[in-house]
Amino acid sequence: MTATTRSASRRLITVDPPPVDLDPATGEWFASIGGSVVTVAGDEVYDRWFTEHDATAALQRPDFHLYGTATSPAGTAALIEHLPTRLANQPARQGALL
Repeated sequence: MTATTRSASRRLITVDPPPVDLDPATGEWFASIGGSVVTVAGDEVYDRWFTEHDATAALQRPDFHLYGTATSPAGTAALIEHLPTRLANQPARQGALL
């Protein structure tokens, strides 16, 4: 994974403010990788999606793919707390071979 990918923004999208109570070190780490929290409560489209998927939070990757969802504040914290390990275990991406 390139430095550009690691520093790209990740979004925690939630319908329940406050979304999660992270320990300070995890919160600082999430912010350092461009992490942000977006609350979408009251938006009809998001409310329907979260209801259909039985989720209260979703962690979005920089490429806009969904990393994971959670159904509780504890599950939301776990998504973010496990992210450093997942990123560290990803192999570096190589250019295409021609």
